[in-house]
Amino acid sequence: MGIKQEGDVITYEVPDNLVLPKPQDDAPGATPEPPPPQVPVNPMNTVTVNFGPNSQEFQVPAGSTIGAVMNNMYIKEIIGFTGKETVNLNGRPSTQGHVLNPGDQIEFIKEDGRKN
Repeated sequence: MGIKQEGDVITYEVPDNLVLPKPQDDAPGATPEPPPPQVPVNPMNTVTVNFGPNSQEFQVPAGSTIGAVMNNMYIKEIIGFTGKETVNLNGRPSTQGHVLNPGDQIEFIKEDGRKN
């Protein structure tokens, strides 16, 4: 088996000789199991990052934390925060360990009187 990624597309290669067991739907008293939930292969969440006059939406991997966003050099450079700011999530104080959800808004707030 192999995994290939081209851009946003991930392809899984399965060997030709892979044999799956036949379902035993004729067993007495057997009830079919529901299919497993569909999970995206590469789920991404869109979050909004605000710092002063700068605001932009970013795609971050599902399960990312505020700390991961704070340490992302690409986001730091675009938005211009240093990582030393106070962090609010959806208007409330938060911590770096908070796991982000789709649509969350992260705001970095520089303390008054602080130059960087």
